[in-house]
Amino acid sequence: MLAGAVISAILAAWHGLWQHIADEATLVRTGRSTSAANAWVLVEHDETLLAEPHLTLNGLQASGSIEGQNWQWQAGQAVLTLSETAPRHIEVIFTAPQRFSANGPLGRASAVLWAENLRASLALRQDGQVAKVALSGDGLTLIGPDFEIGAGEAQLSGDDVGSGMLRLALTLAMVSPPASWRLGPPLDGPIDSASAIGWIEGTGPPLPGDAAAWRQAGAVLGIGGLDLAWGPVAMRGDGRATLDAALKPEGRGRLTLSGLDDALSAAEAAALISPSWHQAVSTAFERLAKLRGETDAQEVTARLSMANGVLRWAGLPLAVLPALGCSEVVVC
Repeated sequence: MLAGAVISAILAAWHGLWQHIADEATLVRTGRSTSAANAWVLVEHDETLLAEPHLTLNGLQASGSIEGQNWQWQAGQAVLTLSETAPRHIEVIFTAPQRFSANGPLGRASAVLWAENLRASLALRQDGQVAKVALSGDGLTLIGPDFEIGAGEAQLSGDDVGSGMLRLALTLAMVSPPASWRLGPPLDGPIDSASAIGWIEGTGPPLPGDAAAWRQAGAVLGIGGLDLAWGPVAMRGDGRATLDAALKPEGRGRLTLSGLDDALSAAEAAALISPSWHQAVSTAFERLAKLRGETDAQEVTARLSMANGVLRWAGLPLAVLPALGCSEVVVC
């Protein structure tokens, strides 16, 4: 359930922080705010400094509570660039590390994001609401209690297309995975690129306060394009998921892996599988390709399903799925 609370907190912080920035810009321009405060997301800052065309917000942070978990996003200093010719467009630069934390009865989670150049572009509707956010950065490092992930470049955009749907796009380049995730040759270097295009339905308004409220609002999480390039290995996929009565994911997805033998060699070099298991899997897929009349045994497509709290591949159980919140079925 901690994962569900963290996801809800990130969504709440994302929406609340950008709207607060837009409201402060509107306040400076017009002397009034156009957005109503959210009852369960508190966004505040310590100091406002205006030196046109720049507006600086110091001590910027968002906080709240979801599923009994207290969370906080400390954004630090945000420098806004305002334009008289384009009043519904705001450029933002963050000068400090981004700190995220959550704690409560479900456990603790924390992370710090460092970046050389973390910036955002905001597009506003006529009523002052944030319609689109494009966030980008260079030389990123995300550090947690037991992990560290690096990326040479990152781009994340969120587009509120209306009717409670948020469209997302993520692009990463030169990603260094945590040490515990690293494989052997030929996948011992950084991931060349990774990207995903998806959408979230049921985001309001009003913004759902937890997983149960999200399900009632018509929760859907979709991925229309997942692509990863890592040396000689490539992966692509798509899928769609909702929440069942127990607030566990249910849905279907598809993953296609190219470069199977290189992936198996990397797993063997990292001692994740034995040489005999490597050979057995390679032989099995070669025979399967021949039965299907296929010439390439190095590309494998897996169709996955999530139902009744279990992730399955071809009917075989792979993992037990957690509940993302409290419900009548799952009591916290």
